[in-house]
Amino acid sequence: MKKIFFRTGALAGLAVSVLALASCGSSEVDVKDLDGNSYKIAATEDSEAVSKAIVLAANSSTQETEGKLYAVGVDAKVNGNVSVEANGVTGTIVANANASAGASIGTATYAAYTPNEDGSYASADVKAATDLLKQNLGALVTAHGDVQFKNFGVDTTNKAFADLTDEEIKAIQDSVKAVDGKAVSADVKAFLYNDGYAYGEVNAKIPEEIAQLISSDTQTNIEKYIKSAIPYDDMAPVISTALNAYQTKSLADFVTYAKENIPGFEDFNLPEMPKFDASFYESDEYKTLVDVVKALGVKVSNVSNSNVTFEVEVTEPEVKEVAKKLAPEFSAAIGLVFSGDKTLFKASVTVDVVHGRFVSVHVSTDALDKIYTLVSVVSSGLGSGIIGGYATAPEIPTLPFEEVEGALSFELNFKYDGDVNVSATPDSSKTYVEQGAVIE
Repeated sequence: MKKIFFRTGALAGLAVSVLALASCGSSEVDVKDLDGNSYKIAATEDSEAVSKAIVLAANSSTQETEGKLYAVGVDAKVNGNVSVEANGVTGTIVANANASAGASIGTATYAAYTPNEDGSYASADVKAATDLLKQNLGALVTAHGDVQFKNFGVDTTNKAFADLTDEEIKAIQDSVKAVDGKAVSADVKAFLYNDGYAYGEVNAKIPEEIAQLISSDTQTNIEKYIKSAIPYDDMAPVISTALNAYQTKSLADFVTYAKENIPGFEDFNLPEMPKFDASFYESDEYKTLVDVVKALGVKVSNVSNSNVTFEVEVTEPEVKEVAKKLAPEFSAAIGLVFSGDKTLFKASVTVDVVHGRFVSVHVSTDALDKIYTLVSVVSSGLGSGIIGGYATAPEIPTLPFEEVEGALSFELNFKYDGDVNVSATPDSSKTYVEQGAVIE
């Protein structure tokens, strides 16, 4: 039963994530079915067809892509408007953050080098490998975030204030009042440059009132510029040889090579993805998947070229229905939490079913109160040993808030090869302090 649950959960996870993309491109895509024959995936709400599309999308991720990726990246966004209550302190936190990360080995052809008998490399090989790595390896991470504190106040009737003196209550009220209406923001950037250094930049603004609550010496304006030399040395030929193996070997053979020849990769293994054959359509796992897809209303909302978008809008009744099928022992407790008709979240996942790559994941919810309640119930159940049947219940951290409500959304957009940006240049107007030096 556990095997069925986890395999089906992994497949359903492909379909459970936020809003469909605008319709464009072709309306169907040709893929290989599990029996090797051609099969067309098109927009549909039919649970059997959607389930088959999920299986074929999952199966495509186990196949080697056409050609090797030389760059990968992801863009992420998180937006939240969350009202909380904790120990009598209430308020709304509005948070927005976005980040982008990318890494590239470049398009150069790397050379394989043979070490000397003592394990060292010829100086000419070290120089050639180092120069090529400096010019071709790229990485860039950028992030921005801001948090606003709105409508913060104190409910002195809360039991947390029962044993406090008037002076202590007044001090808490003053601290909360100082935070209300304030905002914290930060920008971070890190990148590789072709001079052989890794650079880092941090700029943050913290209101004095919040800085004082953290510690008396917390800065209100943080501006840091640092750099660190990358110690290629004798590792340059090793890295170049490893990249040569990646470019010339199959992925499985490259992993074997890496485990045998690259320090730190001795225990590295590719993630094990389920592989399916035509008999899978007759299995209990597949029948359970169809039931879950039908219960949740998962659909293929859009097909554009080789990109297939799975979309779902999950409501409280649907969660109860799925719980009965996958976790009947918990269905009663889940039914108590989700007793209404509220939409819990919307989600979409877009997959390139030809190349076996994720394209995007979007998730949004306006029902944080319901989700937080479920987390609280599960946490309490695990902590007490009621859920899990532990002889000794595991230590579960106490959740920090008494109440949580509001909205939260996030999205991930994946990029590959030429769509990945790793270009960045040090700011000539700034002084980057080399790592190891004292930063004032």
